[in-house]
Amino acid sequence: TDPQLALGTLAVNSNVIEPGNICKVGGSSYANYLDYRSGAPISTAKGVASLPLGDSIATRPALIKLPNNKIISISRLSDNRTVSTITPIETSNSSTRRLSWRDLIRR
Repeated sequence: TDPQLALGTLAVNSNVIEPGNICKVGGSSYANYLDYRSGAPISTAKGVASLPLGDSIATRPALIKLPNNKIISISRLSDNRTVSTITPIETSNSSTRRLSWRDLIRR
């Protein structure tokens, strides 16, 4: 699915079809969370990079920042379920900053 990036975490869902029968509808899906710089699991996830979403196909994850500053990933599955998981975020000593800006002037 399409990857999503939030605070250094690359979130992407993967879908696995049933072995030996590519024409059969269904399969399973996993939520994958990786460090966007290295491709390694996020350090706060204790070495876990993938979480099972269920025995159905998933859409891309939608990342949402909650008022408590946690980020969750919401995915819609082919069996009409919606699954949300907490997105692991890499700890950082630096704060976010603006990299560029543009002045908008009317003439």
